[in-house]
Amino acid sequence: MEEPKITIITVCLNCEKTIEQTIQSVINQKYKNLEYIIIDGCSKDNTKEIINKYNKYITKYISEPDFGISDAMNKGVKLATGDLISFLNGDDWYAIGALQKIACIYQKTKADIVCADVNFIFQDKIIGRTNVTSWNVNNLKLGLGGGCRFQGVFIKASLQKQYYYDLKYKVCADIKLLSIWLSNGCSFEFSDQVVANYRLGGFSNNGLKYLCCKEMYQVARKLAIQNNILTKEHEKVLREVYIMRLAFVICERMSNNLRNRNYFLKQFGDSSKIYLFAFGIYGIRFYQLLKQLNIYSYGIIDNNRKIWGENIFGQQIQKPDSLRSLSDGTIVITSFSAEKQIMSQIQQMQLNHDIKIITLKDFCIKVAKDYVHDRFGN
Repeated sequence: MEEPKITIITVCLNCEKTIEQTIQSVINQKYKNLEYIIIDGCSKDNTKEIINKYNKYITKYISEPDFGISDAMNKGVKLATGDLISFLNGDDWYAIGALQKIACIYQKTKADIVCADVNFIFQDKIIGRTNVTSWNVNNLKLGLGGGCRFQGVFIKASLQKQYYYDLKYKVCADIKLLSIWLSNGCSFEFSDQVVANYRLGGFSNNGLKYLCCKEMYQVARKLAIQNNILTKEHEKVLREVYIMRLAFVICERMSNNLRNRNYFLKQFGDSSKIYLFAFGIYGIRFYQLLKQLNIYSYGIIDNNRKIWGENIFGQQIQKPDSLRSLSDGTIVITSFSAEKQIMSQIQQMQLNHDIKIITLKDFCIKVAKDYVHDRFGN
């Protein structure tokens, strides 16, 4: 059986520090039926010079001004001639043998969309990964996220070319399309094989973080209207998710100032021993937030068996049962989507009464309210 032709599209702008690693990870795949397209937004640094070094490996290359990342992605889709299409940003890179893995999955399943795991990279170290086989598909269908990382998503070209990325959204157009495809009954195949590396820090700009919160709310609300499910209760849920995400961004902003350290410590009560339960993307971001304030966790706990024992930030990911040995401390549940299940799980352990349990949602909303009060008053 002939291998599917895979089109990889890299959209970039001023990526001179990382674009070479991205390109090399594609051309070193040793996957024969490959089409590689690069869409550069007219970079002003040395990005174009680096790309030109690899001209013979690049199928199509455009460098011109665009109207944002969605516009650049659409240009790549129009040029694509493969059976499958995927996007790899100019600061991310593929794992060895990634395309072969995807091709095998596609040949077996013929799914409309293949989704595989992606590593989270911080300061050139793997600090976590997605877990697509346990994605909250309902959340994703409603435009509420669900842990999606587009570097691990491969879309059947015949499907992708029916839909283009909405130029109104600067950062969440991909979430919108995935939600539409799920709602329309497109077939998905989820694999726990790691195929790509996602460099955290692309959204280090606070303005982009705020914009991401806003766009995800707009996408979710629009999808609810289109699907005729925007009840008062659903609207309430959307607003709560938006406020929660916005509150987290405010916490991250406050962590940039060491003068806020004592204030954050007070939120954990009398104990200086902090344990993080759930080490997904928000758990990682919360760990970094605390680290910026010189506040260090005593332990990281997760329900995902695949990462038990892994060393991240110099600490081993522990099993939930490890909590039974605690005599005191504060456990922070760092998952928004699974906080109720984790809270119930911890309560069933009947831990020592001196142990305090808080949720990231409650923590962030309390901090955000105090922040707004201090800045603007009642």
